[in-house]
Amino acid sequence: MVVGCLVFARRFAAARQPAMAAGGVGAGIAVVAVIAWPDLDSTAVRLVLGSAIEFAFVAFVAARLIRESRGAR
Repeated sequence: MVVGCLVFARRFAAARQPAMAAGGVGAGIAVVAVIAWPDLDSTAVRLVLGSAIEFAFVAFVAARLIRESRGAR
């Protein structure tokens, strides 16, 4: 999913939407930072938090694409 965030960031950068591109890069970096934190006692919490960041970004992108497709009709 981290790669998906970066792919969407590239797509938004090509579409000249820098805020969305920065959001994709930021989400990808945040997930890697949260999951890679070297504390074995909080692995489950970090995985849940990383998943929440990823799914929030995907939900935001989906909502935006749905809104844009409705406006294009």
